[in-house]
This record gives sequence, structure tokens and C-alpha cells, in this order.
Amino acid sequence: EALITKFRQGHSDLPMFVEDFLNLAFGTTVEKKIFGKDRNGGKIVIAFDRVMVRYQILRASDDEERQRRGKLFANLVLDLIALSGKKELRKPDKALSFYLLLQLVQQYMPAEFNSAADQALAALEKDFDRIYRNLKLLPVLTSEAKQTYGKLHQYEAHGNDAVGWISSEEGAMNTID
Repeated sequence: EALITKFRQGHSDLPMFVEDFLNLAFGTTVEKKIFGKDRNGGKIVIAFDRVMVRYQILRASDDEERQRRGKLFANLVLDLIALSGKKELRKPDKALSFYLLLQLVQQYMPAEFNSAADQALAALEKDFDRIYRNLKLLPVLTSEAKQTYGKLHQYEAHGNDAVGWISSEEGAMNTID
């Protein structure tokens, strides 16, 4: 944790921090070298993970320490989710977000994740509405326009349980995308 705190304090800009964190953890910022497919086609971490976030959280001596460590990493994802609502996420940002979501850091700040997901999705929905209003062709393009912004309708189909949806692999990837 001291390493991450010091590391984060030394980086005033989030994009540089993300790239340095990925290099520290995996020796690369390229998503295709970090993730692979499991037997069922789901995404998994395949690169050697030198940081081992999940292990660092779970090996804490007590629950209070686990919560503190979990929140430290959860805050990183919340910063990146805020960027996703502004459509400013780069590939390394997506890779770090997905990696941390696979480490289940969202369970340490569920209310904050619900709020962040709602804000990001509201921003994307405004963009989607603007694009939809500007469609010039027949409504058959509606489904294609929806696909452009991932499966935004999935969140609505799951109700207000943004944490549950974002915790799923499909939800995490579509939210970050």
C-alpha cells in the first residue's frame, strides 16, 4: 500500500499513473498481453501479475485493513469510471479498470460504484440521445447506434443494481467501453 500511495502521489496526471502502474504490475500497458480467454470464452488475467491486488487486499491482518486496502484500489477505478462518462478512456485505462474490477475492488465501495456508474451512464445516455436525434436514415439504424455505445440497455434491464451488473464480466467491459 505504501508503494501504491507513494506511486500515486508522484503522478499528478492519471494517464501517466495508469501506464506506470500497468508497467509495474505486468511490464506492459498493452491489454492484449495482460488478458486472455478462459475455457468458457471469458476474459482472465494471463500476464504475470507482480502487484497481485486481490492477494494484497485479502492478506490484510484484519477486516479494517482489508477495507482500507480495498478502498485504495476501488478509488482508482472510480476515477477511471468518471473518465469513461466523458469518453476520455484510453486502452491502458480500460485495461487497468478491467483488471481491478476482476480483483473485485468494487465490493469495498458499493454505494460509490452505484453513483459513479449512474453518472457515467447518464453522460453516455445524453450522447446516445444526441446521436439518435441526428439519425437521418430509417429507424433500422437504432440498434446499430445502440451497439456503438455498448449495451447501455443492459444496465436498465438490471434495474438499479449497478454494482451487481458492473461486477459481472459483461457489465464491467461494457461499462468501461
